[in-house]
Amino acid sequence: MKKYGISKGLLIALFLAIMCFSIALYGYIKIVVPINKATANIKDKDSIVVSVGLEATIPSVMSLESMEESPQKAETESSIETETESTPETESESIVETETESTPETETESIPVTEAESEAETESEADPKSIENIYKNAELYPSELLATLAENPEMLDFVWDYPLKKDIAPATDLGMDIVKGEIPSLIQWDERWGYSLYGDRLLAINGCGPTSIAMVAAGLTGDNTITPLKVAEYSAQKGYLSTSGTIWSFMSEGCKEFGIKGTRIDLNKSAMIQALEAGSPIICSVKPGDFTNGGHFIVIIAYTNEEFVIYDSNSKIRTGQTWSYKNLAGQIKGLWSYSVIQ
Repeated sequence: MKKYGISKGLLIALFLAIMCFSIALYGYIKIVVPINKATANIKDKDSIVVSVGLEATIPSVMSLESMEESPQKAETESSIETETESTPETESESIVETETESTPETETESIPVTEAESEAETESEADPKSIENIYKNAELYPSELLATLAENPEMLDFVWDYPLKKDIAPATDLGMDIVKGEIPSLIQWDERWGYSLYGDRLLAINGCGPTSIAMVAAGLTGDNTITPLKVAEYSAQKGYLSTSGTIWSFMSEGCKEFGIKGTRIDLNKSAMIQALEAGSPIICSVKPGDFTNGGHFIVIIAYTNEEFVIYDSNSKIRTGQTWSYKNLAGQIKGLWSYSVIQ
């Protein structure tokens, strides 16, 4: 030591200085540098993301910031944090919950029921036609007409209009252009003639015979003035009407008045097909079954796809339907084919 002129005390002091410097450098590396990195990694007010292994330093950073800032500033930031953190929860989240929970319940459950009820009420007010309302005012209708409606709901509009239209003059023609050779479909309870009497009953109730003859005669001759009422009046005047309805002789004799000839044919499939293929429509008397509860006349206008095409004067629904011979045969009582009188 003496050789270099350095005392022992100086060496000790130098050693301590070096140690202090090393400790300071170590502390800087271990504490200050991580703090700077942690501060740089702060993403927002709510979360702090730091490198792995530095979790323990975060509280100290927060505490250092708190100690350096004034109480007033801390209070101000606290209120700001409260506004920025609590407001989204209480306002936006509650609004979202209200919209996603209560609104669909109102739209999917309450509104459809209300609309359905409202539509039902509107329809009831706009269209009071119903069998129930007719029976509530039964005194306005013939009892036989009410009984017929009960058996044939298709007549609802006709029966409903009876008090207002029963005294209107009936039509004198069919109101359509008739193509000669094409059979038109006619309904006995058509308001243009159905309120008129056939004997002592409404044509709508017992006019299947005259309406069937009107279809065939108008179609074969092309004369649109051959209405069901015109045929019915002639039938009644000439004695072809009985208490049970139009008698069979009218189908072959009385029909001549309207330019057609009726020929009785056998009840078999081949005879029916032969007549239709020759251009001769058929009037068929049927017994209780698919078409009537008593007696009834229907028109067979064609044979296609191995079935017979039916025009039923008492049903718009059945008119135009096709029937197999098997389904018809058991209900048929009599058959007449028709042609124009030359």
